[in-house]
Amino acid sequence: MLNHIFNIMRDIRREYTETNVTENRTGKVLYLPVDSMVNVRVDTDGFTEGVSLAIKFEEVSDKPGAAFREIGTFPIPDEAHGILFVKNTDRLRYTLLVDGESPDLNVTLRF
Repeated sequence: MLNHIFNIMRDIRREYTETNVTENRTGKVLYLPVDSMVNVRVDTDGFTEGVSLAIKFEEVSDKPGAAFREIGTFPIPDEAHGILFVKNTDRLRYTLLVDGESPDLNVTLRF
């Protein structure tokens, strides 16, 4: 129920889908100029027993050569999950962290 409310009470501005995720995968740098509070809906297809997923978010400034700084790593316990976190810059990236035997996930992140 909470995930349902989380999904309908928001304005989805960006959507990113990663298909056939069988190992850790880092997405491209995203430009999110709006509020410092980030609201992400994560929908996952392909969970099987023993397969797990977590998502690490990192931010970076727009200065040349700036290093990424971890915001946090969030476990995704079910097929539809919401994440809230605070960012300090307009640029961030995500890394899908998969574990288990023969994972094959399709993951959609909606910001």
